[in-house]
Amino acid sequence: MGRLFLFVGITLFFAVLLAALVPLIFPDVMRFAGSLVCARDEQAVVERDDFSDRHGTGFILTVDCIGTTGQRRTLDTFAVILVEIGLFVPPALLLGLLGIAWLRRIVRTTPQPEPSPAASRPIILTASMSTPQPEAPGSLADKLRQIEEAYRAGLITADEYNRERQKILDGF
Repeated sequence: MGRLFLFVGITLFFAVLLAALVPLIFPDVMRFAGSLVCARDEQAVVERDDFSDRHGTGFILTVDCIGTTGQRRTLDTFAVILVEIGLFVPPALLLGLLGIAWLRRIVRTTPQPEPSPAASRPIILTASMSTPQPEAPGSLADKLRQIEEAYRAGLITADEYNRERQKILDGF
């Protein structure tokens, strides 16, 4: 259920993002959205008003419905944006599905090291009165640790890791 909410949230995010950005690049999208809100006998017209003030320059897009008698009615920007969001939900759903499929593909193709056969061997503990000796440099455990670190760091592939590991174990 949590994944569904995440997917719906991502979809709405993309829809709002597309509804906000696309009309700035393609004002005809607002004309199309306006035509869905205007009456049948009205025509949607998009006007761009450029402005400049102490904060910078910009523009405002307004959508008007003009009737056959020439009567002009300015549409509420919020209504046009809601229609645009409705227009962009299907592409946003597609983007969301493609994004999820891409992420799943990445997770599946990440190689995992194979479990060591040594890990399945029983551990035999013996008690002795002598102090434990540190492992000699270049010991079996050091070599195995070294190639495992190289694999985890991405320096060698899974095949190279398994081949080198087997060489070390065969030489033991």
